[in-house]
Amino acid sequence: MHLKAASLTVTATLLAGCQLDYNIEITPEGETLHRETTVSSSIEPHEVSKLTAAFGDPERSTSGEGAPDAKTMLIFNGSVSGDGWSDGFGGRGVWETIDTPIGTAHTFLECIGGDTHIADDLAALQDGIDAVDTLIRRQLKHSMQGDKMLPKVLNLLRQRVVPDAKDLAVAAWAIAYAQQALPEKDILGTDPSQGRLGEFFERRLQEAAVAFLWQRDWITADEASMLAAERSDLNDIYDRILARALGMKLTGDWQAQLEAFQKRFDDAFPKGFDKQLTKTFTKAVGEHTRLAVGWAATTAFLTKRKVTVSLKSATEPVITNGTWNKALGAVQWKLATAPLAVGVTAPPLCWSATWAKPNATAQDSILGHVGIDGKDLAGFCLAWKICTPERQQAVRDVLNSFARARSGTDIKAEAIDLLGECMELMEQ
Repeated sequence: MHLKAASLTVTATLLAGCQLDYNIEITPEGETLHRETTVSSSIEPHEVSKLTAAFGDPERSTSGEGAPDAKTMLIFNGSVSGDGWSDGFGGRGVWETIDTPIGTAHTFLECIGGDTHIADDLAALQDGIDAVDTLIRRQLKHSMQGDKMLPKVLNLLRQRVVPDAKDLAVAAWAIAYAQQALPEKDILGTDPSQGRLGEFFERRLQEAAVAFLWQRDWITADEASMLAAERSDLNDIYDRILARALGMKLTGDWQAQLEAFQKRFDDAFPKGFDKQLTKTFTKAVGEHTRLAVGWAATTAFLTKRKVTVSLKSATEPVITNGTWNKALGAVQWKLATAPLAVGVTAPPLCWSATWAKPNATAQDSILGHVGIDGKDLAGFCLAWKICTPERQQAVRDVLNSFARARSGTDIKAEAIDLLGECMELMEQ
C-alpha cells in the first residue's frame, strides 16, 4: 500500500479500473411490464442482493469465455405492474392505463433516490472513516513497531489526515452530487460551444483544492500560487508536502530519506489490504446501503458505470424526459453512476414517459372532430386520474353540454375552449 495512495485512502479506496454495465430493457405486455436487467457480475454485492430480492436469482452469461477481457453478466428477469413496484435499485415505479371520456393515456414513471436520508448517511460516512483509520493505525503499529517515524505518522493521521478527510469526504460528496446534475454534454465537453459548464466546474474544483490545501497548511503560499495558475499539479509537489507533514527538513538528502521511509511504509501493508479497508468501511456504515454503494461508485477512480434504460414502444411518447430512439423503437435514459447510489452520488431522479390515444368516436360526438390529442390529451388524462369523482362528473357534464349543443349540426366546436373549461374544473 503506497503512502501516496494511503494519504487518500481514509476518504477513498482505489478499485481496479473497468467499466460496469447496467442495461435495463423494459417491454410492455398489456398492463404489465417485463423487465430484463443485465448487469456486470462485478457490481457491488449490495446491488446484486437488491436485484435478487426484487426479481429472484439471476442467470449468468459470459462473453468471450477464456479470453483476458471476458465479461460475466448477471441477467434478472421479472414482471411488474400497477404502481409502487420495486425496480431492484431501491426505486419505485408506475405503469398504468388511464381511461377518460375523450381518450386513453399510458404512463410510465420510475423514480430512484428520493428516499435517501442524506443527513444520516453523511453521519455514517464519518463512522466509516473512523473505522478505516483504526484499521490503518492498527496495521502500522504491528508492522512498523520500533520505527522512529511511527509516532510522527500516527500523530499525522490523528491530528490532520483524519479530520481533514472527514471534511473532504463531505465536500467530495457535494461535488459528485452536483456534477451528476450537469447535462451529459457539459460533463463530457465534447462540443466546445456546449462544454462551458463543465469547464467552469473544473476551474472551481481547482480553486477549491488550492484553498483547502493552503488554508490547512498542506502547501505553502508559493505552491498555492503555482497550483492556482495551473503551472503545476499535486504530483509535482507531493514529496515536498509529505516530507513537511512528517516533520522532515527540506535540506540535504531529504528525498533519499523520504524514499527510504516510503519503502518501509509500503511494506507495512499486506497484499489486498485495500479490500480489507472496503470491508471495514462497509461494516461500519451498517444498514446504509446506498452510502456503501455510493462509496464504491465515487472512489473507483478508474471504474466507469454505464447505465442504459430502454422502454420499448411502437410509437414515440407525447411527453418524456428521455430520448426517443426511432431505430430501436424505444425511449432511452442514461446514467453514469450506480442506480442504487442515486440520492447519495447524484440528485434523486425520475424516468418518465406518457403516450396518449384519442377516443375518436367520443371526440367526434363532442367536438365534431378529433381536436384533443398529443400533450393536451396526456395532460387531460393525468389531471382526470387525480381529481375527485365529483370533479370527474362535473367534467362529464361539460362534455355532454358540448355534445348536446352541436347535436344534429355540422358545427365543429373549438377544442381549446372545451379543454380549458375541463382543465379548470379538474385543477380546482
